[in-house]
Amino acid sequence: MSEESQERRTTAVSPWMLPGSGGGTPCWSAVAQGADFSAVVTAGSVWVVARLPGRARVAVRVAHCPHGHPRVAAPGRAGAGARLLIESAIGVFHAEIDLPGPDSPLHVTTALRPHAALTMPFWPRDLAVPGPGATGRVHAPPGPDCLHFSITAPGRANVHYRQNLAALDDYARQTGTSLDGAVGGRWPELGLALPGSEDGHLEPGHDTVLSDAYLSFQ
Repeated sequence: MSEESQERRTTAVSPWMLPGSGGGTPCWSAVAQGADFSAVVTAGSVWVVARLPGRARVAVRVAHCPHGHPRVAAPGRAGAGARLLIESAIGVFHAEIDLPGPDSPLHVTTALRPHAALTMPFWPRDLAVPGPGATGRVHAPPGPDCLHFSITAPGRANVHYRQNLAALDDYARQTGTSLDGAVGGRWPELGLALPGSEDGHLEPGHDTVLSDAYLSFQ
């Protein structure tokens, strides 16, 4: 059995997952395809948490706020989903959430408008399986922009994740980085990690897409 397909149990998390995608203050919620979705504000991030049938959960980070204390303006409706304007010390995030349908995945897009020229030496991954003791397997990736993993406890679910890397071309241009290998990770922190750069920077007052993620659940 390859390392990627071995079942893993969450015994520790990185500082960028704390105080954790399992707590925080909900600011929006909806139900679609038998699952509950909510936008949750923690001390340093804003997450979209999917609570799937059978207790399995997946969290998508829509804003990482290194200096903490993000503030979500009143969420606006976007069809069956929502638009979030998130104010933070580094700039204003705009997140759009499109809920899944019978033939369409959950679609979450985030853009950042920095307050100042912003170098990007590090950015955490945008996908997590929350909860101590959560177990699952990360399978061989179907492509450089995709992930497939299974949650085995609590609950059971198969999750397919795809990142539209073409939408991040402007980020790569401004920072002078390559998106090769940007999608990956280890259980329980997966998904996209923006490549770091201390030379190039994001332009202030300019909206730059940081993530354009699609997730389907089975």
